[in-house]
Amino acid sequence: MFAERFIESKLLFEDPDYASDTNKPQTGFAKQGADAKPQFGPESMRFAMRFDDPISLLSTYAVALHGLRSHGVIRSFNSPVGDIAEWMVSKKLQLTLTPMSNRSHDATDASGARYQIKARWCPSRNRSMQLGAVRDLLSNPFEFLVAVVFDGDFMVDYAAVIPLSVVQQRSRYVARTNSHRLNFPRSVLRLPGVRDITAELQTWPPTAAEARALAAFESMRT
Repeated sequence: MFAERFIESKLLFEDPDYASDTNKPQTGFAKQGADAKPQFGPESMRFAMRFDDPISLLSTYAVALHGLRSHGVIRSFNSPVGDIAEWMVSKKLQLTLTPMSNRSHDATDASGARYQIKARWCPSRNRSMQLGAVRDLLSNPFEFLVAVVFDGDFMVDYAAVIPLSVVQQRSRYVARTNSHRLNFPRSVLRLPGVRDITAELQTWPPTAAEARALAAFESMRT
């Protein structure tokens, strides 16, 4: 099942017309018969997978992670939320990501300022806006914290660049984990010194392959 879905997804990445080709080999993603309508797209995929079996769902998830990693969007196979936010923020704000072993911050800008990037995905009615643990906050491990909230479809709901002083003022120490926690409701966007970057992040940056294709296209025009 995993191999079948991986091959299907690879064909879709490499050939956009594959989804409408009625002569392609039939898999779990498509209906049988020459008259069947293509079953691809966010809505049809979501509907089909909702009634799928656990193994198929897990294999689909694995295919998605491998695809995201091949595009450079994620750097590990852990929960992808943090990696997706780091990739998007680094591309949009022109930051350089640090090695994954660096625990104090995730990226730097051209001036050397350090950024920690935190994200939360809200796929359900659970609207807790508590971000992940911030370690060693009182030792000033970064200059800015970038906070991103994704909605259920992984579109950016809102996001901000928050100065360290604001993070320190609003965070709560948790003795059990020896870390600080920051709640990030939308009202934080209106605090002095906070930069609202929601609009900047609401369009996805191109992947490396897309950037190469765009550069090739532009070179052909000149």
